[in-house]
Amino acid sequence: MSKPVKEVRRALTDTEISALTDSIANATSMSELVDAAVRGLFDTLLADHGRRFGDFDRDNPLDPQRFAIPATQWQALAGAVTSRADQWGAATTIGMELVNIWPSTFEDPAVPEPPLTVVDRRPHQFDIHITRDAADEIAKCEAHLASLADYYGPTSAHCLDAIRSWHSLVVRLFTTRRGADTTVTRDGRFSLLISCDHLIYAVVFHGWRRQCTDPACHATASDDGSWRKPYESAPLLAHAHTPNYPFDAPQPGDWSFHS
Repeated sequence: MSKPVKEVRRALTDTEISALTDSIANATSMSELVDAAVRGLFDTLLADHGRRFGDFDRDNPLDPQRFAIPATQWQALAGAVTSRADQWGAATTIGMELVNIWPSTFEDPAVPEPPLTVVDRRPHQFDIHITRDAADEIAKCEAHLASLADYYGPTSAHCLDAIRSWHSLVVRLFTTRRGADTTVTRDGRFSLLISCDHLIYAVVFHGWRRQCTDPACHATASDDGSWRKPYESAPLLAHAHTPNYPFDAPQPGDWSFHS
């Protein structure tokens, strides 16, 4: 009977890397790609111990953290996997999954990045569908950015933080790693829902809550100028509250990615 595998921490040989990349490149579906990437890599690392990926199950789970390969090899192989997944619009999804299900990494300056040849599998044409409500909301977001620039100044932190967060997420709409078809719909005030071939995510605006600038006072304000406790036991000082941004000012905030 083979002994339990305590830890496998080593570099892959050129022959092993070549075999893995061949299996990855020859995958004809996402299921075959996942099998080549996950089963193939763990079978390679387990071979010296007389074990295989299929030897593990729910009662005898395989712990990826007990395995490690050099970071340079991990990155190169991950690039081969995500590039192959481009054909099915699943590069982003499988890339995130590899972080959880693949071995961990270690730094080894003596192990160079393997020179892998990666074929561009992305579709030649990408279609983005934007609903009317989403187009209107995008226009409102741009108008809000203009209001921030007019009120706080185009070089203010309020304006620049909002612009950077919004525009970086808008640029993501044109990524070529999430499939050939993307649909954008409205998802609330200043927010969007994006549906790609293998990923659904939201671009959400997080506006500042108007609150008292005194750190000892937790009072929050409504747009009508009334102040209240944000929760029952919140400390409220008996003084003239000063809001962290004026009542007649556009709401500062930024946008973030949610999947």
